[in-house]
Amino acid sequence: MVVATPTPATDVFGTMAANTSLNDPTFWLHHCNLDRLWSEWMRRHGEIYEPVSGGPHGHNLDNAMWLYNHLGMTVTPRMMLTSRNLGYIYDTEV
Repeated sequence: MVVATPTPATDVFGTMAANTSLNDPTFWLHHCNLDRLWSEWMRRHGEIYEPVSGGPHGHNLDNAMWLYNHLGMTVTPRMMLTSRNLGYIYDTEV
């Protein structure tokens, strides 16, 4: 069994910190499909997110997500509930 030795780049963010997965077309197909499935779920059930409040810090609807916060950006789950906030929609949403 080979165990990878953590480096400064992977200590905080894991192996995805190297961003090598972005070079694989399968990465994009996979994540686009996850986004599509999320959009379809939201279409069927509404923009529902739990917990709205009262959960652990970082889990609530308006808490800043730690990764983006660490990068100097304020992004909350509320901002990500719909792809419309990111400037695109799927043809099933029309």
